Amino acid sequence: MASDELTGTERLILLVLMAQAEETSNTRLKELGPELKKDHRTRLNNLRLIETDYSRKPMVHSLTDKGWAACARELKSGPPPRATPQAKGTYTILAGLQRFLDRRDLRPSDVFRIDEPAPDSTEILTPAATVAAPVGTSIETLVRTAYADLAPRKGAWVTIRDIRSALPDVPKPKLDRALGEMYRIDDVSLIAEENQKALEDSVRSSAITIAGQPVHLIAIEG
Repeated sequence: MASDELTGTERLILLVLMAQAEETSNTRLKELGPELKKDHRTRLNNLRLIETDYSRKPMVHSLTDKGWAACARELKSGPPPRATPQAKGTYTILAGLQRFLDRRDLRPSDVFRIDEPAPDSTEILTPAATVAAPVGTSIETLVRTAYADLAPRKGAWVTIRDIRSALPDVPKPKLDRALGEMYRIDDVSLIAEENQKALEDSVRSSAITIAGQPVHLIAIEG
């Protein structure tokens, strides 16, 4: 989903939900920024950028992982065409936040999100066949190919253990370095398994370290 396909109101709603990093009601959103009207709500839900709990009164909204990725892109995008002076000022602040994240090798969720969501255990899959490495193929390309073979759909969580198993010919240090570099790419998410007690030893030992924290799972939207 390209950010230029969103309206200015929809962009700001996503950024407010990012800053809140929790379920937020319509009433609270209106206090903090643009009102989330039905047309914007329907569009953001259809794009899988937010989730809305209609069983609550007032209804509450939260960012999906895809929504977090969209916010990460927004920090880097600069103001949209014909932006108001107020919007330009907002994006100047966002650019400063992005410089901080770059210096610390962090993502927006590392700053705003209190707890990473636990991945659905049904989406942590068993290894597929190993991926052959044609001469000259980058490790990132190999990782993406292995992920595509393992994941049932784009954005599903796959263990780094399974990525390693699918790429036995890639030396561990090189794969670790490539995964660390992919962490900074907009369509790639790397997180820790939240349920440490249920973590298999093989998944734990296959983790990489990013910003001082072990990371066990990868998802690719692209």
